[in-house]
Amino acid sequence: MKRETKIIMSVLIALAVAPLVAQEGASGDFSSPWNFSITTDIAYYPKANFIAGGNHFAKTTGAYDGLEARITANADYTIKIPFGDNPLVKGNTLVLGYGLELTPISLMPKFNVSFTPIAFLVFSAGVNVGTGWPLSFIGIQGMAQLINPTAEKGTDAYKDLTPFNHFYIDAYISGTFQFDVGALWTGDWHHIVFLADYKSEYIALTGMHTGDVWKWQGTGNKTNGWQYTASFVLGYQMPLVLSMVGLNVELAGHYSASDYTNAAYKGNFMTVNIAPLARFTFNEHHMLTVVAYFANRRSFVENHTHTNNETMLTHAGNEWYFRRIALSYKYSF
Repeated sequence: MKRETKIIMSVLIALAVAPLVAQEGASGDFSSPWNFSITTDIAYYPKANFIAGGNHFAKTTGAYDGLEARITANADYTIKIPFGDNPLVKGNTLVLGYGLELTPISLMPKFNVSFTPIAFLVFSAGVNVGTGWPLSFIGIQGMAQLINPTAEKGTDAYKDLTPFNHFYIDAYISGTFQFDVGALWTGDWHHIVFLADYKSEYIALTGMHTGDVWKWQGTGNKTNGWQYTASFVLGYQMPLVLSMVGLNVELAGHYSASDYTNAAYKGNFMTVNIAPLARFTFNEHHMLTVVAYFANRRSFVENHTHTNNETMLTHAGNEWYFRRIALSYKYSF
C-alpha cells in the first residue's frame, strides 16, 4: 500500500453508525449476536509535484502516482445491555470487534470494544498490531527505517526491517457523537445525518528510538508518538441504490512537535482531508462507497522532489492538492 488509509475506515464507521439514531430499537432483535463482513479498499493517486514556498495549490501534474489495496475481514459480537424502555437507552449495546487486515506488504490483526450508553454517543477503544515486508521488485516497503535523510530519489533512504522482529502498534480511544434528523422528523426522505468523532492514539514502531523516522505500508516520515484524528461527516440518506451522499472532513496530526528532532519541520503540522462521498447499497449484503479526497500537506522553503528528505527541511506553509479517489466495497454475510 502506498499511503495511509485511515480515512476510508473513518467514513465507513460514520456510514455504519449514523442510521442507528433514526431506528428505534434497530439493535433490539438480532437472529445472532455475530456479524461478519469483508471490506476491500482500493485507492488511486494522481501525481502532484511539490512546490516550494508558502500557502498555495499544487495542480495535478501526472496521471499516476500510486495505487493501494487492502482486504479486511471483520467479526463483531454484540451484547445487548438496555438500560430501560426509553428510546434513547433501550438499544444500548457493547460490541466486541475482531479484524484481520491484509495488504500486499503487511498483515495486521485488530481488536476493539465499542459501548453505546445512549443512542447518540459511542465510546470505543482498540489496538491494532501489525508487521510488514517489502515487495522489492516494484520498490514498495511495508516496514522500514530512515537511515539517510539527505537522499532525494528512490527508496534507498529507508532500510527494510525484518518482519516479525518489528511491529506496528496503534492503541486508541475515541468518542463519537451521531445524530439523524429522521429521529425527530419521520419519513424515508428525512434522514440528514451528522457524525463527529475524536480519536486519541499512540502509534509506534517497535525498536525505534525517540526521533527515529520510519515507514509503514509504503508511507514514510512517521515517528513514534501520540496523535489525534477528528472526523466530521454530514450526509443525506435516501431509500435508493444511491443510499447516501455526503461530505467527510478529517483533521489529524501529532500532539507534540518534539516527536521529530528537526523543529523546522513542524512536527505537529495538522493535515486536513476534505472528501465528498457517495454510498451505493445494492442489497443487505453489498455496499460500495466512493470517495474523492482533497488534502493539504507541508510545503517547504527548499525545493524538493521526493518525500525521503522532508523531515530535514524547513516548513513554509500549506500545499493543497487533489489527493486520491478511493473505492470501498463491503460484503456482509
